[in-house]
Amino acid sequence: MNYDVIVVGSGAAALTAAVTAADSGNKVLVIESTDQFGGSTAMSGGGAWIPNNHLMLAAGVHDTPELARTYMDQVIADVGPASSSQRRDAFVENAPKMARYLEALGFEWSYQTGYSDYHPEEPGGNAIGRSIEGKM
Repeated sequence: MNYDVIVVGSGAAALTAAVTAADSGNKVLVIESTDQFGGSTAMSGGGAWIPNNHLMLAAGVHDTPELARTYMDQVIADVGPASSSQRRDAFVENAPKMARYLEALGFEWSYQTGYSDYHPEEPGGNAIGRSIEGKM
């Protein structure tokens, strides 16, 4: 068989990559080493920390890219490319777009009110929360 894209794993990031590739017209294969989907996302509870997302804003919870970036700068050490300033900027800018994109394709989210940031007391932290989850 021939595929344009092969995605290894079935966690949130992997499945988002697979859906995006398929939506772009590619033939996609997802391979998973276990007998269940979800990867580390399922093991950690299934939530996605998406700052300034449309669901929290619709619920009246205040957030901005600047607040999210301030929080990230406080709680994430810069230890290399995965935590660089550029990577943080890209996440803050694109994570809310990803949530809307998947929703436009039919994915249903729920806002997790009360699931606060891990360190809401830090500058930019949000005690009400920035997490969303996929509906069953």
